[in-house]
Amino acid sequence: MNKLKIWEIGVLVLILVAVFVVSLIIKPAEPVSEQPALLIPPGASVEYIAEQSFKNSDNRSCELIEDEQEKIKCFEMVEDRIQLEESLEEVEQELVTSSTNDKKLLGKAMISKDESLCEQIVDDATRQKCFDLI
Repeated sequence: MNKLKIWEIGVLVLILVAVFVVSLIIKPAEPVSEQPALLIPPGASVEYIAEQSFKNSDNRSCELIEDEQEKIKCFEMVEDRIQLEESLEEVEQELVTSSTNDKKLLGKAMISKDESLCEQIVDDATRQKCFDLI
């Protein structure tokens, strides 16, 4: 049987190293695990569980509530908060060119249903959105 020469061993080692590096690059990313549910102490009150779930926009803790009506309330509160946060993000993206003052005026106009506040908005697109919403 033929003996391997030193340069042949070196080439084989280089090939192994190259294959290892390529496998690291091509290896699919590890799935990101979901963040753990909130740590709710044993015996926590329904109010505490609902409050923590609401604050953290995490309805998984609502499952800990035994009373079905309270559990449903908890889920609804958290879902409402999640929807509000998503809506806020959408509005922020739409009004990215607006100044802070224009955004405040838009908010005040929507709350008070006062079109005179819309007229004070400088940005044309935000002003039109204000009139459209009121």
